[in-house]
Order: sequence, then structure tokens, then C-alpha cells
Amino acid sequence: MQRAKCAAMSRENDNALAEAAANALTWYRAVAPDTVTVTVEDGWLTLSGIVADLQQRGAAERAVLSLRGVRGVSNTLRVMRAPCAMPHALTS
Repeated sequence: MQRAKCAAMSRENDNALAEAAANALTWYRAVAPDTVTVTVEDGWLTLSGIVADLQQRGAAERAVLSLRGVRGVSNTLRVMRAPCAMPHALTS
């Protein structure tokens, strides 16, 4: 019974932490929150998704790292740069 209680509390804590992380990403504004997915297991956050540059990748991690209850962060965000526009003279 005690083990089931602990597991339920852990899930509740993880759900609350995931919600807090989503809110932090929204308020931090350095990265679009809809581009980052946060999953939590036993207080360990995993950030996944695609961001525009390394600054956004780091900003997303900083936004959630100091949240109460975070034991660590795995930042698996990928950087996908927009293609550079070539001047017409160079592409001809």
C-alpha cells in the first residue's frame, strides 16, 4: 500500500512539475513554448523539440532548471536553423 502511495505522489509531483515547466517556458519568452515538449520522471525533466538556435536551446534549459523539485534536466532540443537566403546574383 505504501509503495502505491509513493508512486501516486511521484506522478502527481511530476505532473505538477511538468505544468510548472510549461508555464516557465511561456513566461521566459526566449523560446516559443509550443516548440518545446517537457516530460518529467521522478523530478528529472527532458526537453525535446526543435529550436532556432543555440541561444534558445540554452534559454529553455535555464527557464526550467531552477524550478522547485527539479532534480536535473536532459536537454535533447535540436537546433534547426532556417535556410539562408542567397542573393540572386550568387544563385545564377
